[in-house]
Amino acid sequence: MKKLCILLLVMLSIANVSEAQKLNIKQVEKRVKQIFPDSLVKAEVLLLGLFHFNYPGLDAYKTDESMQVDILSQERQKQVQELTDLLAKYKPTKIVVEYPASAQAKLDEMFSNFKPDDLKAKRDETYQIGFRLAKQLQQKKVYAFDAEPFRFSLAQKDSAWMAKQYELGEPLVKDWDDRYNQFFAYDDTVSKRMPLKEYLLLMNADETLRTSHGVYLVYSRIGTDTEPAGADGFITRWYNRNIRMFSNLQRLAEKNDRFLVLVGAGHVPILKHLLENAPDMKLRRLDEFVK
Repeated sequence: MKKLCILLLVMLSIANVSEAQKLNIKQVEKRVKQIFPDSLVKAEVLLLGLFHFNYPGLDAYKTDESMQVDILSQERQKQVQELTDLLAKYKPTKIVVEYPASAQAKLDEMFSNFKPDDLKAKRDETYQIGFRLAKQLQQKKVYAFDAEPFRFSLAQKDSAWMAKQYELGEPLVKDWDDRYNQFFAYDDTVSKRMPLKEYLLLMNADETLRTSHGVYLVYSRIGTDTEPAGADGFITRWYNRNIRMFSNLQRLAEKNDRFLVLVGAGHVPILKHLLENAPDMKLRRLDEFVK
């Protein structure tokens, strides 16, 4: 009987200890915050997704010349300057542009030779926003962060095989192609008719980014369970390129940096995801500064 009482007391003690050790969500969140304090953040990042002002025609969808925005027109130049003045309020310490990181020396030379009159002839956003803002803020350098994907090219045999798989898979994606072409054509109309600031706010809105990113995902269904050509094709290279661009940002980052990243809007969904989850980066929203 005595042994039974002792056993019951021990069991009650264990139960009480177990009850005392229970945690609620706020306690867990507090402890995780202690492990990952705000002091670990090395840099803040503001992403500005853009259309390419010079329309290089490198994407599958080509904007008709009649629908292209004339960024050199007097009205658009006023809008670019308005946008630049708003971005200046963010007080970036480093302006980063979609230019090959491997060609930083060339970008340095371009910026060193930059003159205000270049804005009358150079359509590229690297000049129109990047160089313009860097000079306005009296910065000495503009930073390159673009990268080539790991699988930039395939062996000739592999390339022919991959092209064949995409050809065979065309019926799977034709309806999606048609739908996205409608979307991009309408987007051309929007960009032509909207002031630059309002259009870029729309372009960088979460729902727009979600919709436009879908075009990269419809082709992943091409192939078979054993040969998923769609997943191993362009989409793999596209994600890898963006991860490499992100890794270039990581290497550029110094304590208390404030990056302004000027990049084609198609890159933003992947970069945004990476930055939102990076323990040493803090992503800022465009609409905090551009209003």
